[in-house]
Amino acid sequence: VFFKIANIEVAGDEIYNAEQIMEASGITVGENMFLTSAKNAAAAIEKDLPYVEKAEIKRSLSCTVTITVTKATAVAALPDGDAYILLNASGKVLEDGVVALSDDVLVLEAGAVSSAVPGELVTFENESAASDFVSVFDALQNGGITGLTQLDVRDRLQITATYQNRIVLNLGEVSSVANKTDFIKATLDRCEQNTPGFKGSIDFSIDKKA
Repeated sequence: VFFKIANIEVAGDEIYNAEQIMEASGITVGENMFLTSAKNAAAAIEKDLPYVEKAEIKRSLSCTVTITVTKATAVAALPDGDAYILLNASGKVLEDGVVALSDDVLVLEAGAVSSAVPGELVTFENESAASDFVSVFDALQNGGITGLTQLDVRDRLQITATYQNRIVLNLGEVSSVANKTDFIKATLDRCEQNTPGFKGSIDFSIDKKA
């Protein structure tokens, strides 16, 4: 009798309409508010609606459940024949069959794909490739390195990235990338200032050397 859900509200980024989000959550008006698993409902939304990066569910004593969603952003694209598979920064598949990429999406080379289901994390035949992508991409982003057009994580001992389709960056081992980002950024900034339009490669495989 008590604490039945009287109202469901949806807030946050407008990616999907409220009806789609409520349906994906599995939460319905009339059910007991405290017997509903907010964690499971949020996970269901994030899986069934791939472009939801994060779903948060809060209950109020007025018997209202509020679902707040944050949209996912595509950061990488896996070549898939004549199309691409889009991934977010945590390796979740957002969409497949994409034929055109925006300028802020890099092409990811990670080897043969084992599974790429929208709403789920991508997996590769090389079991470390997905985590290596997440680790390296996160380190480069936190280091303020932008303008990357390609990232290759097929060999975790020799990661490479391409800057503006013209400079290949040899980054060395996966585990060392995070400690090099300040030096890599400073080198790229200096290169752009002194020799704008430079085409070639820069080897960062040895710490604090370029």
